[in-house]
Amino acid sequence: MKQSLLEPAVDVAAAASGEALLPITSVEAAAVLDRLQASGAVEQGAVSIISLSAIAEKLGARWASRQERVQDHAERALERQLAGQGVFQRISATDYVVSQPGVSAMAGQATCLNVLRNTLHHFLGAAVMADIRVHTVTRISADGVHGARLDVEAVDRARSVYVDEAPGGSADRWSPFVAVNGQRVRVSCVLEPVILLKTSNRIGYRVARRVLETPSDRPLTAIELTALSRADMQRIDLATIGRGLDRLRSEAEVDRTPSLMLPVSYITLSNLDGRAAVVSLLREAQAIVRHGVICEICDIEGVPAGALATVVSLVRPFCLYVVGRVTGAVSMSGLKDARLQGLTVEFARNLPIEADFVRWAREAMVMAAPLAKPVMLCGLQSPRQMAAAGYLGASHATLRPPERS
Repeated sequence: MKQSLLEPAVDVAAAASGEALLPITSVEAAAVLDRLQASGAVEQGAVSIISLSAIAEKLGARWASRQERVQDHAERALERQLAGQGVFQRISATDYVVSQPGVSAMAGQATCLNVLRNTLHHFLGAAVMADIRVHTVTRISADGVHGARLDVEAVDRARSVYVDEAPGGSADRWSPFVAVNGQRVRVSCVLEPVILLKTSNRIGYRVARRVLETPSDRPLTAIELTALSRADMQRIDLATIGRGLDRLRSEAEVDRTPSLMLPVSYITLSNLDGRAAVVSLLREAQAIVRHGVICEICDIEGVPAGALATVVSLVRPFCLYVVGRVTGAVSMSGLKDARLQGLTVEFARNLPIEADFVRWAREAMVMAAPLAKPVMLCGLQSPRQMAAAGYLGASHATLRPPERS
């Protein structure tokens, strides 16, 4: 087995300064680190080395046959977490150098921890402290790379204050944030069970989100959401998917979840960078459900059918189905040509009376049924409402659980 770069050599002076000497064992590694040294990223504290050596040790003789699978998983996690804000390079069988000059040192360290923990959990079933081997590169000398072993507990404490953390412990790198209008907002998600009304069976989950102003936790109005920029909406979409996956891992029986419905705004999918980031997360979601991921395209009212059909065709290869969310606020006649495979309609939160629900559901079905055969009424509040939805012609429904942050 090839030795990890993160096997510190004995160096009295380095130890006295809190550093470890990480010997360079390959010409490729030396060249990569020399370039980073010249760029100034090392002096900025923006360079780290992640080691997968704990996985290699525990797999033992199986490492040779599983090495490529482990590396592929780690590299996909790095691509997803860096999201264009850094670069990485594998410099040995088990080690990756990561440079993130565009983010704070704490954010960069948290990213490296997320990647390593994700990979350890996937292959070992847990991420124990002894296996979390990340070093921040402090300097490069003729002897090798000098790095400080990351204080994992200190980073976890710092980021729990800095960001709004998901209940499962994974930091949400997109939320909270300051929107273009100066509001500080965050994304809150819950998992709604998806019910096939014909059989009353649960066939998956739908991620339902709210966008909240902080610290008041007041939901943003429809007008406020419309005023957000493309970049704001992209952050909200990525935060929704990321947090939804955290919810699924922590709350649901992942191995028994047939499908997962994820909402994404049309404005994000119509942009090349936004679509690439979403596709990366869709691939992650595909890996943890049995049958596939359903993409629910939101904010499609007024979008030309041809433009919407183009977006649908671009994301369909990564999804089990692509559906659209409608509100009935404007004409939907153009949606027939958009190649959507179903429609969802969200139940308004301010209609608690059963008579109001029946009237709303009937109007929703009159609007949606001519446009698509599968119609899902979302966010229902009782089995009685679900029975009424089935009677009125809906094919699926989701049941809203109690609100969580």
